[in-house]
Amino acid sequence: MIDPIRIDHAERLYLAGRTPRTIQRTLTRTYGVTPQTARHYLARAKKRLASRPSNEISPDAARARAESLLLEAAAMARAKEDPKALAMIAHRLAELDGAVGPRRVELSGPGGGPIQTHASVVVLPELERPDGAVASEPGTTDPISREPG
Repeated sequence: MIDPIRIDHAERLYLAGRTPRTIQRTLTRTYGVTPQTARHYLARAKKRLASRPSNEISPDAARARAESLLLEAAAMARAKEDPKALAMIAHRLAELDGAVGPRRVELSGPGGGPIQTHASVVVLPELERPDGAVASEPGTTDPISREPG
């Protein structure tokens, strides 16, 4: 049986944004296990995370993981002098920080279904009387002040 502390450690490293390779090295050194065993710990941690409801995983932890991986990718892109990759990573980081708005907004009705609409026909009174004069209704023409026009 695997000590749950080791799986917890792998999970914390994963959520902190460490790469699988870094996690494997850390677990191998910390617990004196083989790299294959360390990969098994990480696989168990990922499986455990996947089985949890999404609301149990902190959005801050998921964001930190994404940011950490993007920063690591940026370092690799700088080393290879890849400006296109750096631009893409910068855009993704801006999305994480909220500096870039959503690309598309979709609206839906209750339960994710279509938005309910209601159409109605309004019959208005005649604007002109048969003798050619414009019809008027008694009351105010100013709906805000409620004073007769």
